[in-house]
Amino acid sequence: MSRAEQLPVELVLDIFLSAAEISIFEDRPWVVQLALVSHDVYKLVHPVLYRTMVINPQNIDRILLLASDERSLHVFHAVRCLAVPHDEIDFTDDAIASVLARPRLFTSTVDLCAPFYALKEVLYSPDFRPRRIIISHSPLAYVLDRPRAALQSVTHIVGYFPMTFTGPATQWAVDFLSGLPAVTHITFRHLNGVGLNGTRPVDPSILEEPFRTLLESRRIRRLAVHIGGRRLQDLPLLERLEHRLHDPRFCICIDSRPMPRDWEIDCLDVKDILTGKDIWDPPCSITD
Repeated sequence: MSRAEQLPVELVLDIFLSAAEISIFEDRPWVVQLALVSHDVYKLVHPVLYRTMVINPQNIDRILLLASDERSLHVFHAVRCLAVPHDEIDFTDDAIASVLARPRLFTSTVDLCAPFYALKEVLYSPDFRPRRIIISHSPLAYVLDRPRAALQSVTHIVGYFPMTFTGPATQWAVDFLSGLPAVTHITFRHLNGVGLNGTRPVDPSILEEPFRTLLESRRIRRLAVHIGGRRLQDLPLLERLEHRLHDPRFCICIDSRPMPRDWEIDCLDVKDILTGKDIWDPPCSITD
């Protein structure tokens, strides 16, 4: 283990805060200042440094301060990956929503991981053109109600399988492909509404027709089902579905990490982002 990895988390966070303040008052990128403070720390955090922003109730006041200062807009313009942890959010917190809705902030952001309430705000920004989206704790059906212009560039999308359909499930799949004309990778979680009832098994017959419709599109390179925690009980049913689909583009992603709650997969997203894991195109087996 390197010396940097042995640093107390509190010390690292304090260094980040000090460096960020330097960039505001001296108009210098704080990544440069951090490199001057400690090269070991810089090497440790370089994969996510200055490119990843996590917004939560603990830092929203400072984020608002940065967003209101023209001198610090470069901080937001440098963000490539934006994350809003759903398990830390007060859904009545308008402050976070107000930052996400501001134009000219996240102009370079290509990756977004957020609950639907946050997603719907940032998608209204005319400058926001994401390529990869995770809708945590929400069905993917909701995204089709958002401005279509913001969805034209999306290639990877992750979210819950719809709990209900207003018409045939195959028609939903057709509309989904139409609303996301560039999408090539789709990952579903919490199939058939099991996120609301952790003991109910998945009904593969409900999944087969819409999955076949999605796979009929030649541009779909991967259709994955991401399961973990108690939902691992669905593995035999999903394996039978995989056999019936008989398509190499279909993948069951088995997440064996400890998950006390069925929706813990969503809670682990930010941790995975900060450690450099590819959660938009997950491997077929995930462990700590």
